[in-house]
Amino acid sequence: MDIGKPAYAWSAPFSVTKDGMPIVDTVPGYTRIHTIMGFGGNGITFSVIGAQIIAARIAGRADADAAVFAFR
Repeated sequence: MDIGKPAYAWSAPFSVTKDGMPIVDTVPGYTRIHTIMGFGGNGITFSVIGAQIIAARIAGRADADAAVFAFR
């Protein structure tokens, strides 16, 4: 039985930093643009940590984990 050929295919690139850690920081050169780039299966966990870091930054508070996830 021939079920045909798909008209479209979908794929997503999977990337990781050299050290495997996500990046949670402001975009270099743009102090009001924040980014949370979590990777792999830990993306949901890193997004929660990232949200906490970015929320603290917007509120003018320091976060103890911010330096761990900064652009490097």
